[in-house]
Amino acid sequence: MMNNLIGKAVLLRTTDGYRTGEIVDAIGADSVVVQFDCMDKRNKTEWQWPMEIVSVAELAGLRVGETDNRAWGLFHNRDDLAKFVRWLDSPTPKTRGGGSISLARH
Repeated sequence: MMNNLIGKAVLLRTTDGYRTGEIVDAIGADSVVVQFDCMDKRNKTEWQWPMEIVSVAELAGLRVGETDNRAWGLFHNRDDLAKFVRWLDSPTPKTRGGGSISLARH
């Protein structure tokens, strides 16, 4: 099952922004390796972000701060993730009608 997640693009929402990356490997029956990158234009770097081991429980259960919003989002590919990141970074996307973003439950 974990091998099915290899290659998926990920978005990790935090209380002060987000991190992006890709699942690059599976470890055992319940963990994956995420290689973080930097699609967030506020945190561009010239160096490679570290890889992190993440359990399935963390992918499925971690919440953003004290909200019910899931912290992790999975995307089939980098293009889908890039579209979502552009939407997050846009000041007033048409689909939101302006104002602040509310990260809805998935």
